[in-house]
Order: sequence, then C-alpha cells, then structure tokens
Amino acid sequence: MEIRSMRPFGVEVIGCDLDDATGDDVRRIYDAMESDNGCGVVCLRDQDLTPEALERGLGRFAKHFGALIRYDRWPGQSRGVRGCQHLALLGNYRARRDGEIVEGCRKGEQIGEFKPAFNVVEEWHTDGSFLAAPKSAIALCRLRRRTSSAANRHDAPQVRAGLAR
Repeated sequence: MEIRSMRPFGVEVIGCDLDDATGDDVRRIYDAMESDNGCGVVCLRDQDLTPEALERGLGRFAKHFGALIRYDRWPGQSRGVRGCQHLALLGNYRARRDGEIVEGCRKGEQIGEFKPAFNVVEEWHTDGSFLAAPKSAIALCRLRRRTSSAANRHDAPQVRAGLAR
C-alpha cells in the first residue's frame, strides 16, 4: 500500500483493497488522512467493490469515526441500495433493467438522488449537519459498472455513506 500527498490537500491511497484492508491498513489510512497533508480528505484509488464490499470496508473505519449510520429515506430521496442499509445513491442514474441496484425499481426509472443546482450558494448543504449527533464523515464512491464497453462506465451512480460518533 502506498500513501502519497495530493497537494494542496488530501492523501491518495494506492494498492489497498478496502474490502481486504487490515486493521493496520485502516490505521495508516486514517493517520494519513488526519495529517497536515491529509486535511481530513482521503482518496482510495482503483477500488472495484460491490455495494456490500463497500459497506464492509467503510465499517472498518468505525473505530475512528463511529458506527455507520443507517440510511433512512426521506421524501424525495432515492431508495437505499439493496442489501446495504447504510448506503444511498446519488446522481441522475436511470436503471437499465428492473431491480437494478435498488429493490423494486423499473427499467428507465431514475434511482439516484439528483438535485441540479440553480443557485449554488443557496443549495449547498452538508448532509446531516442538523442532526443532534451530526455525521463525522461522508464517503463517496463511484460504482464501476461491469461492462465491456468503456463508454458505459461513466454513468454509474455514486454511493454515499455517513459515519458518526
């Protein structure tokens, strides 16, 4: 595993599969993220994870951030990810087949939460900042679509998960 600076801030981790990360790996990643170079930002490159593997991998950071927060859908938000109670979808992704990623979705249905910004300043927000115990971290991951066509890999939804102390 290699950890290097992404100046001006953040650290990049290469050569670590989040699903197989050891406790020592997680500690090294966390320490690097919290360092002066890290500024609280980490980018784990080349992760080829299923939603279930992503959820397990993020759970390994619970010692540092607190337990994963269950995703409870509010009106207007996307449905959760099938089998992953802590993940939600972001983006303007439309299902390519019935039941894709989200239970009960129909082909062509928008399944990722998408809020186009018309007034950037007024629409900016931090998810969960209003909670009595706000989230201590947010994880974003772009799921790779398993396909032979490189052109189709760019429309996969992003998945978010919140961690709290």
